Amino acid sequence: IVSPMPTPASAVTFKDVETVKDAEMKNAIYNLANRGIVTGIGNSNYGTSNSITRAAAAKIIAEMLKLDTKNVVNPNFKDVPTSQWYYPYVAALANLNIINGYDGKFNPNGNIKRGDMAKIISEAFSITSSSTSHPFTDVKSSHYANKYIAALYANNIAKGVTATAFGVDSPVTRGQLAIFAVRAEN
Repeated sequence: IVSPMPTPASAVTFKDVETVKDAEMKNAIYNLANRGIVTGIGNSNYGTSNSITRAAAAKIIAEMLKLDTKNVVNPNFKDVPTSQWYYPYVAALANLNIINGYDGKFNPNGNIKRGDMAKIISEAFSITSSSTSHPFTDVKSSHYANKYIAALYANNIAKGVTATAFGVDSPVTRGQLAIFAVRAEN
């Protein structure tokens, strides 16, 4: 059981996070917020249960890894112009083969799916497993994310949406990404 840590007076707080009953999620969000890695969505809220975009997830992971986002090689995704705020984060992760797109695109404004998140977190934090077994019946052994999901499951970084379903094609919430990323970092 993770107990909430006292929040210093100068620390970031979010109205919606204060009502979160999951202490680990609350701590993960504040961990990232107080390091300047995540911000809120407005109205003093974090948006814990909101889906997170692929661009926002790329920014979080790149900042957690402290990647050089100034000296990047353009990965030439058709939908990631160099003028966009997310370009350096996407490029830094693509340069390290942590992320990749499909059909020449990255889909920065699309919601990141739990299967994609498993691959990115596994690659970013070098999380592996010698086994590809897990209890999730919605993840076929041939699915591209199977080994990544197995690695996160084996290392207690990600659980399923139920005991037997990972939710491989379900969107990741901002709160879930915070937990998965902080668990992986630790």
